[in-house]
Amino acid sequence: AIVIGLSPILIPSVDPATRLLSLFGLMAYVGLNVVLLIGPWTRFIPKLVWTYKYRRHLGVGVFLLGLSHASIIFSFYFSYSPTLLLSYTLPFLGFTGLFIMGAMAATSFDKIQKRHYLIQWGVLHTLLLVIYTAILAIFFTNAGDSLELKHRLFFVVVLIYWIAISPLALPAR
Repeated sequence: AIVIGLSPILIPSVDPATRLLSLFGLMAYVGLNVVLLIGPWTRFIPKLVWTYKYRRHLGVGVFLLGLSHASIIFSFYFSYSPTLLLSYTLPFLGFTGLFIMGAMAATSFDKIQKRHYLIQWGVLHTLLLVIYTAILAIFFTNAGDSLELKHRLFFVVVLIYWIAISPLALPAR
């Protein structure tokens, strides 16, 4: 509600429908990072350990928010064309976030959670990181010279950041 109230300041000079659609995408991206940071935060702030057990629920909610945003954007702005979608920086960022959230949401059911060991989750998360890196490489190859240096640096910094923080994903015992 606060973000929607601040939307004229955050995203000025667009019609209300476009502003709301942009805010849903922004909230999904911020929500993805919050969900992924719950584990590391519990290591540094022990009072947040209680939030760790709700991380899956919040993650699925953020995935559904992102999926609804992406389905509208993909049909309305890109006419269901993946090539056109991947040629723009911001939609690509949303696509990669949605991909990561989709993989996490698909594995967040209790039946799946109880069936696999910690080492299997480590392999899954490493595989996601490798796939994300491959998607990033494909994007850099397709974007060519049209991608500004600041965007390239942003993607590389995000990748390095998640590689550095991923060992802290589980709370300390």
